[in-house]
Amino acid sequence: MNWTDGTGYSQNDKVRTPTVLRGKIGALEIIVHRIHGIPDTWYLTCRYSDIKDRQLDSTDLESCERQSIAIIREALCKKIREMQDILVDVLEGEK
Repeated sequence: MNWTDGTGYSQNDKVRTPTVLRGKIGALEIIVHRIHGIPDTWYLTCRYSDIKDRQLDSTDLESCERQSIAIIREALCKKIREMQDILVDVLEGEK
């Protein structure tokens, strides 16, 4: 996944340290971010998977990226299983 820096920097910022990373695949956008006032903690938000401000265990960005992908993969697999179950019920209801 290609990650981009989504941080809004001030023109006065001499050192630009990312506080928001965005990764996107199709309609799926994963956002790894900090919350103002909570230093040294990273969070995951992914609207498609109904995840908002989930605290990540990692403190470095590379580990946060890997952990985020693992969490999203698990959420998507769960959503697929739920949809498969719904589809089976719908198809059985047509009989």
